Amino acid sequence: MRTKVRLVTFGALGGVLLSALRAPLGLDLLTATAVEGTTAFGFRAAALFTLAIAIAGARLLRTSVPTLPLLMSIGLGYAVHGLWLEALAPLGSRLDFAIALIGIYVAMYFTARSDDSVESEPNEQPQPKSDPHPTKLLECLGLALGGAAVVIALETTAHPLRQLGLGLPADDTAFGVGFFAFLVLGAAAFGRFFPVRQYGQTVAILTCGVTALACSVGLNRLNELTTPGVLAGFVKQVGSLFVFDEGEPTIFRVDISHLGTWRVDLLLAGTCLILPGLIFGIALFATRDRRSLASLLVGAALGTMAYALLLSNAAEPLSFEALESSSHAAGMLAAACYSAGVGALLVAFGSGSPVARSIGVFGALLLGASPSFLSVKDPWIFSAWDQTPAVEPSLIIESSVGLLTVEPARGSDVLTLDRNRLTPAPVEEEADTRRIRQSLGLLGPLESPPRVLLVGQITPSRAQAFRRFGEIELERTAPWYNHMPAIEKQLFAGSSEVLSGERIALATARERVADGEYDLILIPPTVGRRLPSLPAQWDSAPSAMPRSSSWSVPDGTIAVTWLDTASDLANTDLGERVLISTLPFSEPFIGLVLGEPKGGEPTVAGSARGRAPSGLATLMLRGYQRQHQTRANVFRRLQEASRGSPSESWTSALSAHYGEQTEVNPVGSWDQGIFISDEMLQHLRTVGTDAGELSPSVRLFIEQIAKTLRTVRSPDLVLEYILPIAEAHSPWYELDFAVVQAYMEFDMAEEVEAGLPGLLSADVFDIGFLVTTAFWYRDRGDLEDAFESFRRAQSLQPGRYDVVRPGALIAHELKHQDAEQWLRNALELDPDDHEIRDLLELYAE
Repeated sequence: MRTKVRLVTFGALGGVLLSALRAPLGLDLLTATAVEGTTAFGFRAAALFTLAIAIAGARLLRTSVPTLPLLMSIGLGYAVHGLWLEALAPLGSRLDFAIALIGIYVAMYFTARSDDSVESEPNEQPQPKSDPHPTKLLECLGLALGGAAVVIALETTAHPLRQLGLGLPADDTAFGVGFFAFLVLGAAAFGRFFPVRQYGQTVAILTCGVTALACSVGLNRLNELTTPGVLAGFVKQVGSLFVFDEGEPTIFRVDISHLGTWRVDLLLAGTCLILPGLIFGIALFATRDRRSLASLLVGAALGTMAYALLLSNAAEPLSFEALESSSHAAGMLAAACYSAGVGALLVAFGSGSPVARSIGVFGALLLGASPSFLSVKDPWIFSAWDQTPAVEPSLIIESSVGLLTVEPARGSDVLTLDRNRLTPAPVEEEADTRRIRQSLGLLGPLESPPRVLLVGQITPSRAQAFRRFGEIELERTAPWYNHMPAIEKQLFAGSSEVLSGERIALATARERVADGEYDLILIPPTVGRRLPSLPAQWDSAPSAMPRSSSWSVPDGTIAVTWLDTASDLANTDLGERVLISTLPFSEPFIGLVLGEPKGGEPTVAGSARGRAPSGLATLMLRGYQRQHQTRANVFRRLQEASRGSPSESWTSALSAHYGEQTEVNPVGSWDQGIFISDEMLQHLRTVGTDAGELSPSVRLFIEQIAKTLRTVRSPDLVLEYILPIAEAHSPWYELDFAVVQAYMEFDMAEEVEAGLPGLLSADVFDIGFLVTTAFWYRDRGDLEDAFESFRRAQSLQPGRYDVVRPGALIAHELKHQDAEQWLRNALELDPDDHEIRDLLELYAE
């Protein structure tokens, strides 16, 4: 193997190593929602440390490091793995990562092994077998401190940067590729202007310190863009610079709708990482021997763990008012500058050159004094993409797990982690409660109170759902366990619901799970970031999903992990049993079931890992486009796994339905933008007429389809597909209502008169049904029944103009005793209604 080829291969393997060792969700069952901070940073540190060992022992890099080819090949490997290989061979357990780490290191070792039998390439000078001027110990220690300084500063900058993307692995890859590009550009364009041969270690350590200082520029730029509306305007303005051809868009044009695509990710990376990248590229160019470069990487590994430790110690709950005086970023950059300053002193004392020693000492003094002159404000990313007033969280915790906030959302407080919602908003509480009931139902009849572990955040609505189920021994844990007291205090403030159950540490929970002490382990879903760039019905972007290939539970334990089907589940093993919840209709969830259910509604068959889209393919699509594809893929997998089983028609209906939702109606409700295919309705009719007793999930889905058909006024489809189901399971109010309304549409008076009395005899709470019925009676000339329907609708929701005005006119025509009052109510709702005013004057006379 030729030397250049081996060098490129060696570097590419190093890039694959850096990309592969990013801890994903779901390394075990209890980290399906979030990765522990120590685990996430530990994996990255392991990759850096392994790369350092490989470079230190690479005889291929005997006396000097060809910086540019090595950096380019590392960046290439990083990009190829993150954008392509990761989807082909995802790692899902700690054992997988250990094997990958060892395997890549062995491959790098043999690639970089000296091969004296190979003749030198033409015009290539034979290299000596040892370094003539090896880096000294003090210089190695100083460079290690410089590497730690750079990592602390870069992590401080990258953390808020990640909040501006969608938080997916593909976004991290795009940011990383952008940073590698800046490194190569800095090394190639500016490295040659520095005296690296004489003072290489001195240049390297000082530029490490300057890199830390440069991160303050990126942080300040991020802070400027966090004001709602500013970032969207900036992206649009920059994108417009690349528009030529009389305003026709090009592939470089970007706006807010491209959030989460490669265009915006690279633009964001350039906004805050370009200056640190260019300067650190000079530092890497200056490390012209393998010991220097390895020392920087070892320091980077140690700096990664030091950053996690600093973050844990600084993770104090803050109020929104306290953010103005917070100094998290300034403290981190100060620590980075001090580390680089001490490193510069060590390099200076280890250097044999008086000039280098003088420069190093002077530079160390400047770095030590620089925090006093730093002006950096923490960039808090809460609603940078919004065009509306900024979100003002009531509680903020910058933890090693991620950015935790308790903030208002549609009428109540919710908990978010890195802008992803961990708890339901008020409009989502019904669906959340139903998923809890579905999970608890799997326990079947119980002789004693079940012992349940909630891996997630308890809320008042969840506490109420558990209490209504009956007596439960509830325990709760999560990777943010240390911060739960402050979070729970905020979430339960002003609530009459009692906070119950024991809060335990994650390590304790793992021990109890292994000992089989729980009957049920329940993991609620995570919902992706709310983004105003998406239409209202898709206001949440996809979120990262856990790997589940290594999950298991002891005999007698059932675990249910709920996942959002809008997110990419291709790399998630769906297992043998899956629960389905189509509430809300536009955002279905699935629950992965481990263990043997003892009751509850039937599950459907799951499947092994599917075919995941590459990271590059993901970055090419906008958020709502990803949702279409991933949701369709999930239900297609369930359909294929259920072939030949009793649930085949049910999963086929779901696959046909959610596989067809490819267009977005930007105006109006979900019902108005939904597409219902004949194929789905045929499967649904089969389910409803041949399956006998229907499960609650199947009944709910049929009701949702019937309501949609009624809302979009498709009476022909109702009579063809819904009527047979209604007849097979009569009485069924929601379906009977849809059928009767279809009869009304076709003016089938006999059928309407036969069906209406039974519907009206029940406790009707559907105002739309009552209004429809009232107009039907009015058009048929039955004014008394029409007025009675309007009266019932008015009692359910007083003050609706579409109820009060027509009811008032009918009451007047009937000369009803309440006619005057109805007319007055109508006039209050619309004082300019001259017809109503004229009728009221008759009563005054």
